[in-house]
Amino acid sequence: MFDIVPFPIWIKNCEGKIIYINNEFTREFNITLDEFNIDKGVNIHIINYINSVRYESNYTKNINNKSYKHRVFSDESENRLIGFLIDISDESNSDFDNQQNILETIIDNIPELVFYKDREGVYKGINRHCKQFYSELGVNNVIGKKDSELDVDSDFINKCIEHDNKVIKTKKPLIIDEKVPTSDGNFNIVETIKTPIINENGDVWGIVGVVRDITEKRVYEDKLKKMSYTDSLTGLYNRACFNDTLDGFIKSKEFPIGMIMGDVNGLKLINDTIGHTEG
Repeated sequence: MFDIVPFPIWIKNCEGKIIYINNEFTREFNITLDEFNIDKGVNIHIINYINSVRYESNYTKNINNKSYKHRVFSDESENRLIGFLIDISDESNSDFDNQQNILETIIDNIPELVFYKDREGVYKGINRHCKQFYSELGVNNVIGKKDSELDVDSDFINKCIEHDNKVIKTKKPLIIDEKVPTSDGNFNIVETIKTPIINENGDVWGIVGVVRDITEKRVYEDKLKKMSYTDSLTGLYNRACFNDTLDGFIKSKEFPIGMIMGDVNGLKLINDTIGHTEG
C-alpha cells in the first residue's frame, strides 16, 4: 500500500529498528533498507536522524536543502512508529500539509475498496475504488447513508448489516468471503475485512472495511482442488478425496455409514497378459 504513496514513509518496530521504507523514500534519499540495518550509506545523516526518532511528533525538518513536514504516528496495536515526510519546499504540495489529507491520499491509492462507517452504519468515507463500485451499480452517493438505504441486492445488504453488527458487538475484526453484485447482474467473490474503530474509552466508534476481489483466485483454487481430488484419465474421485470425505463423516459423527465396494472380475488377468495400459 505504502509503495504507491508519492512521499517517503518509514516504519520502526518496538526495538527502534527500521523495518520498512517505501519506494519513494529510497528514491528521494538514495537509501536502501539494508543500509539502515548496517548504519552505512551515502546519506548517513538521514539514517542517523530517522534512527533517533522515538516518539510521536509533528515538525518541519530541513534535509538535503529541502523542507519537509515530518509527521510521526504511533501504531499501538503493533507497537510501531510510522513516519511521513512531506516535501513542503514546493508550494504544489501544500495540500498535504495536514494529517487528514495525508491519510485520504493513502486511502484513495489503495487498490482495494475501502470504506468507514460510524457505529450506526452510516457511511462517513469511501475511497475512489469503492465509489466506482457503487457507481457501476447505479448508486451515485453513499456518504451519509446506511446500507439499508441503498438500492442494491437485498441479500447482499442484509449480510453487510449482519457482519457490521457482529464486529460492533464483539469488538473484534471479522474476515469473511462473500458474494457482491456486479453491474452486469452477476456476482463476484470478495474477501472483506471489517475492523472496529475503538476510542480511548474502549467504545466502538465505527468500522473500517477493506474489500478485495478474489474471484479469479477462488476459481483457480477450485480448479486445483478438483485436479487433486479426481483422476485425470477417468474424472472419477481418487483416494485423496475418499480419505478426506471419510474424515469428514467421522468428525461430523454421521453414523451409521454404509459402504459398497466393488471389483472388476478378471482385471488382474488382463493386466498381467496385455499390460496395465490396456487394462
